[in-house]
Amino acid sequence: MPLNHDIVHRVNPMWHQKFHKYGKISLSWLQRRPRLIIADPELLRLILNDKNGHFQKPPEFHLGRGKMGQRRKLITPAFHHEKLQGMLPAFLTSFCNLIDQWKNSVGSQESFELDVAQEMQNLAADVISRAAFGSNFEGGKKIFELQKEQAVLVLEAFLSMYLPGLQVTMHFLNWAKNS
Repeated sequence: MPLNHDIVHRVNPMWHQKFHKYGKISLSWLQRRPRLIIADPELLRLILNDKNGHFQKPPEFHLGRGKMGQRRKLITPAFHHEKLQGMLPAFLTSFCNLIDQWKNSVGSQESFELDVAQEMQNLAADVISRAAFGSNFEGGKKIFELQKEQAVLVLEAFLSMYLPGLQVTMHFLNWAKNS
């Protein structure tokens, strides 16, 4: 099978059929609400860049209207070039510790298998801990574990609600969690 990016017909055959039957602009219903489906990139660009208020934007679920901009304005100074240069020693310490840890793990072995995803997650947590709080990852490990646990609980609470079509997602997540 040749490798390409045309995967819509396999991933979501319903949308693929709609595009062929109704074109790049169609109407769909989600429960009692109509949804306008637009697959034309130029039209999408016009809608997303609309500043006149002709197109109603969906609500911002996580941070509400305007809060994302406020929080971004608040946190942006922390990522200026000078501030990041001041954090370089913390970054370097974390990277050196990781390299030393890997060297000790390899020892005299010629080859070594390593879960890089978990290592990168720990490295990111260590860098954040050192740069923001001045402590290493081990000191804040309990906090990061509690955050992971909380994320799992929130996901389970969300998935416990009945929404049509969500059972497929729940079965997939259970399969992924158990495998």
